[in-house]
Amino acid sequence: MSRGTVRRVVRPLLIVTASTLALVLTLEVGLRVVMALRHGAGRYYLLYGAHALTGRLDISPWSTFTGDHYKFPPNYVLRGAAGQGEETASINSLGFRGRDFEPGKRPGVFRVVCLGESSTFGFHNSDTGTYPFFLQQLLEARSVPGGVEVINAGFPYYNTSSILSLLKTEVLGWHPDVITLYAAFNDASWPLEIGMVTRALLWLQQRSVIYLVLKEHVATDRRVMAVSRWMARRFPAPFDEAALQRHVDQVATRYRRNVIGIVSLARAAGAVVVVARQPMRAGPPGRNLTYEQEYRAVREKIRRGGRLSSTELVLLTHRRLTDELDALAREHDLAVVDNIAIVDAHRDHLATYVHLSEDGNRRLAEALREAIHPRLAGATAPARSSAGTRAAVVADQGGGSVDHRRRHPAPGLE
Repeated sequence: MSRGTVRRVVRPLLIVTASTLALVLTLEVGLRVVMALRHGAGRYYLLYGAHALTGRLDISPWSTFTGDHYKFPPNYVLRGAAGQGEETASINSLGFRGRDFEPGKRPGVFRVVCLGESSTFGFHNSDTGTYPFFLQQLLEARSVPGGVEVINAGFPYYNTSSILSLLKTEVLGWHPDVITLYAAFNDASWPLEIGMVTRALLWLQQRSVIYLVLKEHVATDRRVMAVSRWMARRFPAPFDEAALQRHVDQVATRYRRNVIGIVSLARAAGAVVVVARQPMRAGPPGRNLTYEQEYRAVREKIRRGGRLSSTELVLLTHRRLTDELDALAREHDLAVVDNIAIVDAHRDHLATYVHLSEDGNRRLAEALREAIHPRLAGATAPARSSAGTRAAVVADQGGGSVDHRRRHPAPGLE
C-alpha cells in the first residue's frame, strides 16, 4: 500500500476520532457545569473524579477486592452525590459522617461505634435521619456521667473486609465500649473477582459524569432490574446451581472469617459486639412479601427452571450470610438485633432494595438501644446457657422479643 493511500485511509479516521473525543470532552465539561449548578454549585460534580477533593460516594471496588478501606475528605459536604439523592451528607474533620469527635476518649464517656455499609452511612437519609444519629439521641436520654458518643463509621460500598481494615487501623484506637455491625449486602452482591470489562466500566463510573448521569437517570437501578426480569422471561437459560453453591460457599467463608476477626479484635479491646440482621428486597417495590417468603419464592423459581435476576441471585447469597451471622452469634454469645423481623412487619421501611427509610432507621436505633442498654447500665454480660452458647435477640418493636438461636439447621442454599 502506497504512502498516499495510507494517508487517505488514516486521515479520515484521525479526524473522526479527534472529533468524537472533542465532542465527548465538551459534553463531559458541559454536564459537569450543569450538574454542579443544579445541585447548588457543589463541586462534587464539577470536580468529579478528583476523589481527594470531592470524596468518594461512588463505587470503590479496589477497597472491596483488596481488603482496604477509604474515607471521605475532612469537613466536606456531599451534595447530590450518587445514591444520596437530594440529601446532603456532612463529613466531619476525621472523614466520617456526623458530628466531630476526639479519637482519644474522654474519661467517663460511653462510646458506641456503628460499623457498616451505605445502610449505616445513610444513603437517601438526611444527617438527622441515620440510625447512628437516632441511637445517639436515644442513649443520651439515659443518664451517663461522662456522656454518650455514637460514631457513624459506615461507608458506601464497604464489605466486611473493608470494615475489618477500618477497625484495625482506626476504630480500636478510639476505645469503644460497644461496636455494632450491620453488614451483609455488599459481601453478597460484589463478585469475588472482576474482569477487565467490568474494571473499565467501574473506572469510568468513578471519573466520568456522562457515565454517572446515564446510570442515575437512564440506566437506573429500577430500570436495570426491570430489564433483567424481562431478559429472564424472554431468554431463559440453564441454571447451574452447583456453580452458584460454590460461589456462595466462597463468599460465606470470607464473610465468616471477617466477622470472626471483627468480633475477636473488638473483644480483645474490651468492647461488646452487637450484630444486626440486615433485610433486603429482591423484587420490585410494593410486593408485600417477608424476607423469608421472598427467599422461598426464589427457591421455587429455581425448582421450576426459571431464570433468576441479579438481585434474586444476591438474595440467595445474602440469606446464606444471614445464616452464617446467626451461627456466629450462637458460637460467640453475640447480642443480635433482628432487623429482618422489624422490616418484615413494616415493609415500607425499606427505601431501596437494602437501604432504610428514616422511620426504618428510627426503629433499628430503638432495637439497638435495648441491646446496648444492659452495658450502658453497667450490667454484666449474660451467662452462658447449659448448651454453651446464648444469643440475646431484640426483634420487632411491635411483636416483642424473638429468640432466633434455632433459625436454620445448617447454613446453605436450602
